[in-house]
Amino acid sequence: MPAALEAWAAANGRALTSGEEYAVGKMRLFQALDEGVVPLPAVAAREARLVVDESNFG
Repeated sequence: MPAALEAWAAANGRALTSGEEYAVGKMRLFQALDEGVVPLPAVAAREARLVVDESNFG
């Protein structure tokens, strides 16, 4: 989510690089796997949203 990226940039004095953004997204996927959110049946997967926001990015 843009707000999470903006909050991180404000707290750290710079924006994330594209590689860092990719890594954050990948870590969110790992978190979802650990939580048991994934794997999902194909029907449920179409509705799933894994977002990076202030609750899981810091």
